[in-house]
Amino acid sequence: MQPLLSLQRVSHQFDGHRVLTDVSLDVSRGQTVAVVGESGCGKTVLLKLIIALLTPSEGKIFFDGRNLNALPERELSRQRLRFGFLFQGAALFDSMNVFDNVAFGLREQRRPEREIADIVRDRLREVGLPENAVAKRPSEISGGMKKRVGLARALALDPEVMLYDEPTTGLDPIMTDVINELILQTRQRRPVTSIVVTHEMRTVHKVADRVVMLQPLSQVKPGENQILFDGTPLQLAEAADPRVRQFVAGEAGERAVAAAQG
Repeated sequence: MQPLLSLQRVSHQFDGHRVLTDVSLDVSRGQTVAVVGESGCGKTVLLKLIIALLTPSEGKIFFDGRNLNALPERELSRQRLRFGFLFQGAALFDSMNVFDNVAFGLREQRRPEREIADIVRDRLREVGLPENAVAKRPSEISGGMKKRVGLARALALDPEVMLYDEPTTGLDPIMTDVINELILQTRQRRPVTSIVVTHEMRTVHKVADRVVMLQPLSQVKPGENQILFDGTPLQLAEAADPRVRQFVAGEAGERAVAAAQG
């Protein structure tokens, strides 16, 4: 079966500085893939390439069999509507209340206001936000509530693919589990393919059926590509490569010694 998403030898650089190199990855329809790796290894860049907010310096990205970067801008905009994106900081509009934030994409599509109101309330109910939250502005709600509003906004257009950029960053353990549960419920309630960028191992084990680990470019050995591990969460802890086990355990190892000596 043709993968829904296919990255073929994708690399990217900013002003001559390479941030992602030679990444090939197929994602099947309905999968939930967690992308992990150290800070600065290109995980968020990978998400932006997938949704075509960035164009790869090298390689190709296919979505549903079509080369995204070969599409005319109008068609590319149509394809982006098939994606939902939960940004790391939720990226809510400070000047809008919760209702208007969730309604934003629907209004861009010029949907009838009665239909918009029904969808917004359904999505806010789906992510567990109370009715009295709709009139509040982002500055008046907690970090966990902002994440849920961001998720409601992403789900308002019924995306086929959900992209999550560090969905639990800055949250306490209880709220982290709330967001993890919402990611699970999203997959159970609708046919959605998900890619979750995270550092949180609890998120990996709770929501993912596949894990891809990227390594920093400075650590890529000759003959390797940037993907250091690709397997199930259970296989992650038993990986043969010590760099993978070290990351999962959160151990600095030799680098801590080198830092102390340097």
